[in-house]
Amino acid sequence: MSLGVAGLILCDLPDAVVVVLMLVFSFSMTFTVKEAKNIKLTRIVKLIYAGMLSALLSAFFLAPLLQNLLFVKNISVNKLLLSNTVLPTLSVFLTDKLASYSLGLSGLIVVFFVINGWNKFHPALKYLSVVLLINLILVTNIFPWPIFDKYLGFVQFVGRFLYTATFISAFLGAIAIANIIENRKSRYLLVTLFCSIGLLSVTSLNFSIKRNPNGNAVNIVSWDDFQNATLNNYVYDYLPHNAFKIKDKLEQHSIPLMNPKKEIQQTRWTTGYDSIHYRINSVQKYTDVVLPNIFYPGFTVYVNGEKMPEKYNKNNAIVVPIEKGISKIDVKYVKTPVQIISFWISVLALLTLIVLKNKKLTKLLPLFKKH
Repeated sequence: MSLGVAGLILCDLPDAVVVVLMLVFSFSMTFTVKEAKNIKLTRIVKLIYAGMLSALLSAFFLAPLLQNLLFVKNISVNKLLLSNTVLPTLSVFLTDKLASYSLGLSGLIVVFFVINGWNKFHPALKYLSVVLLINLILVTNIFPWPIFDKYLGFVQFVGRFLYTATFISAFLGAIAIANIIENRKSRYLLVTLFCSIGLLSVTSLNFSIKRNPNGNAVNIVSWDDFQNATLNNYVYDYLPHNAFKIKDKLEQHSIPLMNPKKEIQQTRWTTGYDSIHYRINSVQKYTDVVLPNIFYPGFTVYVNGEKMPEKYNKNNAIVVPIEKGISKIDVKYVKTPVQIISFWISVLALLTLIVLKNKKLTKLLPLFKKH
């Protein structure tokens, strides 16, 4: 679980927040079962341990990110109004858009089975059913999202709560199917239902493709096309708020554009793995040339091989002095102490996990040999 959550943190933080909430809710299900207090206490300790391990495994990403967030104070992450992303209640199960997120007809059947078998459910399954209902409500316009738009904007869209709903519905659906196949008459009903779902899904897909063939087509692109597409991606989620007003200029990677009143000619610019290189020709000496690059902790500038002092303007754009004539400017990223320390913390956490798991496997091997 720790590895899974750590991997999710590295992929998408808003998704990780929603999934962690799901894990916490799922863990609470254990308290619906009558067990000794020491067993429940052990589970709580292990959950805390798993959470700390996830944080340590992803420390090499989280620590530098936190360092940057504290530096820029406010980033221009795209925050959507959650109330604008909700679905009508029926659209959670019946949708006319191929790309829409929903539980579909199979989810509706699971909900039907949950309602029908509620009285026979174990307390743990009843708990999961309530969590499923809560998450379905969170996705729809039944929940009063306008009240929470201001505080939960980082979630970006309510469809993320369908992660939990999809997982729980699949779990409950599997239990429902297992119960149904014990009864021969119910098997025919089950086969009929899934055949109907298949036919309706294929029909819906065909209608959607006919209505919008271009929108639903799968295009195969070359690597060069992909690179060009990524370079033209106008998403500035992690741009400092102060720098957002100059984003159009940043896209041009032009020093003369950033300094319109200065007599500077840019002859070329190139990029490297962790650096950007400029070559300019200046008519005179300047002490405050603004570069089309935003400063973050770790960014270091060299002019003709000489390291420049850390300096940036009110828009967080890097500022450097240059001499008359040709200048070579290199903006390089140098690992910060926070990044280096957090990296080794993650490595040690991973090694500790491997050692502990290896010890457990070593203890279990004799048991497997006996069988």
